Amino acid sequence: MKRNLAATLALIFGLGIGSTAFAATSPFEDIPKNHWAYGAVKQLAQAGIVDGYGNGTFRGDSTLTRYEMATLIANAMTKTDKATAEQKAIIDKLASEYASELEGINGRVTKLESKVSNVKVGGEVRYRYEWTDNKDGSPDTYTRVRINLFAPLTDKLIFSGRIEGENRIGTKSDINIAHAFIAGKALGFDTFVLGRMPLALGQGLLSGIGAAGNCTTGADGIVLGAGNQLKVTVAAGKAGSDEGTSLNLKAANLSYDLNKSTNLSASYLGDKESSKYKAYAAGFNYKGIKNIKVTTEYGKNESDWAKSLNNSDGATAWYITTKYRGADPEKDNSDGFWVGYRNADAGFDPLTLGNAEGSGLQKTFDPTNPTAALAMSNAKGFEFGYERTVFKNAIFSLQYNDLEKKDDKTSADSLLAALTYSF
Repeated sequence: MKRNLAATLALIFGLGIGSTAFAATSPFEDIPKNHWAYGAVKQLAQAGIVDGYGNGTFRGDSTLTRYEMATLIANAMTKTDKATAEQKAIIDKLASEYASELEGINGRVTKLESKVSNVKVGGEVRYRYEWTDNKDGSPDTYTRVRINLFAPLTDKLIFSGRIEGENRIGTKSDINIAHAFIAGKALGFDTFVLGRMPLALGQGLLSGIGAAGNCTTGADGIVLGAGNQLKVTVAAGKAGSDEGTSLNLKAANLSYDLNKSTNLSASYLGDKESSKYKAYAAGFNYKGIKNIKVTTEYGKNESDWAKSLNNSDGATAWYITTKYRGADPEKDNSDGFWVGYRNADAGFDPLTLGNAEGSGLQKTFDPTNPTAALAMSNAKGFEFGYERTVFKNAIFSLQYNDLEKKDDKTSADSLLAALTYSF
């Protein structure tokens, strides 16, 4: 028992948690100053077996509680490999005298270890080069850092969080809380998500809020859903973008697994006044051929904004992407490539909320200009991409977009290169 207890208690001192952390809430009485334990601990301190108390020294002239004395003994128990036979005998005698207090500390540390081990921390660093034809300020280079947090809360609920910052190289970065939500099964729903979350709909044409694109912060709201083969979800919340806009959003999604290779979807995204979004989409993805995945989706936005740019008719958009294999961060030299085509009227995606990375629809143009060649606004053309794991957990990607603006046929070509390292 003493060997296991000593190993457990090592966490206290490895993290620099001194005895005062426990003394503050100690319910135990003071130890008389003539008690034999003072002399025993002082002897261990002089031998370097006990590191000290509080400020790094053993205050032999100060009265200690039994709990404070136990923390000193716990310290000594983690260093028995350095002790002589005589010193080990002293530690054993002290441990026997203060066994109940040591067990109390053991219980606290066990709970602390459990909490620490349940929290998973990861993240990624990305360096990105971006060139766009006919764009002021191009080319641009960016650095992005993400810290991801994950922890199980119950057998049915988890917590997920993300803190991130991105900036042009050489400029100051803003840090934001991109995600902070609980998810799982609750209130009788198969899908329950609450907090700041990524909002993904359909195949990615309508929204990947908080997942990619220029809207890096997720939507604040709630998602409720049910079903297995046929999944039905509804969502309500508020989302802002990097452009400083903020909308009260409502969304719905149907997802149906036709078979193990084919998924069908239909989705809706709207804002309260239908000022920017009153959009519908339908699409599917197919992966029945080895190493190949085909994704396509068609949508229409009938918001006031989209109609104002398209003779009151609203804006339509569609895309198709075919991807072969893919880079696996765990496998060196694994790779993949894709080709896609997109066609979008002006104003289809006015706030660049589309799922850039999920569908390969990169957001590379001026989002403040409604007639600019946004990735899914006033643009059409092909894209070609390649990715490769250059070493474990590091993926290099290269994408060329052969695009033009739909209104005046001017070039909107772009080249994107990035190195992303995950940890």
